[in-house]
Amino acid sequence: MDKAGILILFFVGWVLFYAGLQTGAEAQGVWKVAQELLSVLANIATIAALFFAYKAYSSWKKQITHAKLFDKDTEALNKLDLIQDKIEIFSLYQAYQLQYLYENALSFNGQDVFGARAEVKKMREMIDESKITSAFPEFNSNVRAELHASPLIEDAFYQSLKDYKAYLKAYILTVHSLISSPIFLLEDSEKVLRKIESLQNEGELYQNLMQSYNKAKDKFNEKWFKGS
Repeated sequence: MDKAGILILFFVGWVLFYAGLQTGAEAQGVWKVAQELLSVLANIATIAALFFAYKAYSSWKKQITHAKLFDKDTEALNKLDLIQDKIEIFSLYQAYQLQYLYENALSFNGQDVFGARAEVKKMREMIDESKITSAFPEFNSNVRAELHASPLIEDAFYQSLKDYKAYLKAYILTVHSLISSPIFLLEDSEKVLRKIESLQNEGELYQNLMQSYNKAKDKFNEKWFKGS
């Protein structure tokens, strides 16, 4: 029994004990006061019971919501892992193959226009086969979908995913720029080479994306496991 219950029982016992010491009209007056006080206490007890019942319900609801939010965040991070894996594979392999094909195209340029264009065509085919450009719509349809299905809370983890999205967009737009016409790609070779190198695992765009990905994982751990 909590302290409030003990105090109520003590008060009621005291009133009954005091009433037992009185006689006649005095006893009737004490009993009347006691009945009124007991009525007030009964109302207070009812209100207290409702309050504690609501508090218990709120605690239960919070636990359920908390669990659902954790599941949604975990699923979002798992889907982010898949996207980052796709980017990493591209940065380690296809991005270097693109550089090789582009340098071949440059070696043909001016001597064999058809040979140069054939190499550029191979670049486009490689990008299409890699499905790398689908990474951005996958982020919107998978990662963001999980977050929108949960209570929208602008916390540090949510913000880190928004930052990742911005870096992912820059990466994919750069890949898209390499699917331009052969004439355009062969006009400014230095600029195109810088773009290709930025897509590689040691390039600026990939490093920015990787750092943002690691930050998202850190924010997830801070949100759910800090202090555990």
